[in-house]
Amino acid sequence: MASFSVRFLGCKVSHVDAHAVRESLLADGHEERHSDADVAVVNTCCVTHEAVAKSRKEAARAARTHGRVYVTGCGANLAGDAFAGLPDNVVVVARRSEETPRFVAGDVGAIGCVQAEARLDRVRAFVKVQDGCSFSCRFCVIPLVRGASRSRAAEGQRFFLPQKGEAASLRFPTHDFTFFSSTSSGRTLIRVVKNVRHRFCSS
Repeated sequence: MASFSVRFLGCKVSHVDAHAVRESLLADGHEERHSDADVAVVNTCCVTHEAVAKSRKEAARAARTHGRVYVTGCGANLAGDAFAGLPDNVVVVARRSEETPRFVAGDVGAIGCVQAEARLDRVRAFVKVQDGCSFSCRFCVIPLVRGASRSRAAEGQRFFLPQKGEAASLRFPTHDFTFFSSTSSGRTLIRVVKNVRHRFCSS
């Protein structure tokens, strides 16, 4: 069993991505620690040059106190050598957000036992329903670091419900008018939110 810590820089999307990695590691039986952990996951941000610099600094700091560091998130997907020259125990995971949790957990390695579901480290449960962007605005880096626009399936909306005792808060998409637009269900974001609210309030 490995011990790990997860930290994130940036927006609520970064928080959701970091929590997904945390859940995968816990599901594989690893132990979360806030200090003295074997593995560190740093979910990075690249919205500004300062954000990239802070992400690099955080990864370098983690490399001094952890056996292995996984650099994930937008900064890891940024073109160029933003994290070049860091110690050899730093692994830059340049993958889509939905692929990253299983990659990190698989690289750390699963063990025989499986722990219970991960509890949230914040009051609200953020659920990401859409990611990426298919527009190519010259001033925006989102299509480069998060890929093309894609939505979670509208069917099986039970995944939106938080655990007992937790508040519900949806992570609204980058482009709410494109949410579910490629599905045949014809469901809009407003209809889905109403459905979630009805299920949450009646549970």
